[in-house]
Amino acid sequence: MAALRSVAVLLSAASILIVVAAAAANAAPAPATAPAPPKAPPPSAAELLHNDPAYIAREHRLEAMFGNARDRDPTGQVAREHAQALAERRACADKACLDSWFRRREAALKQYVEN
Repeated sequence: MAALRSVAVLLSAASILIVVAAAAANAAPAPATAPAPPKAPPPSAAELLHNDPAYIAREHRLEAMFGNARDRDPTGQVAREHAQALAERRACADKACLDSWFRRREAALKQYVEN
């Protein structure tokens, strides 16, 4: 009888260990992976004009085109248009706006240089 009790206690203890181990395995949260740091926001148009070598070079070419067009325009229209265009560029907030502005301005200045 005592041996039977010992076996029952051992079985009971073993089943408790199994249940506890299974519960611990199910309850243990998976190791949390750290969330990826947020992406840095894209640079603003002003930052691109100041820091990006491609935009700096494009600005220099545009200024040369403006100088040539201004020299050929006795009415002052080119200077007025360029001042207005620069105000529009200051309103640009991103790369797409800046690229569009450069394309439009280069096309506008080419008409004066090609004539």
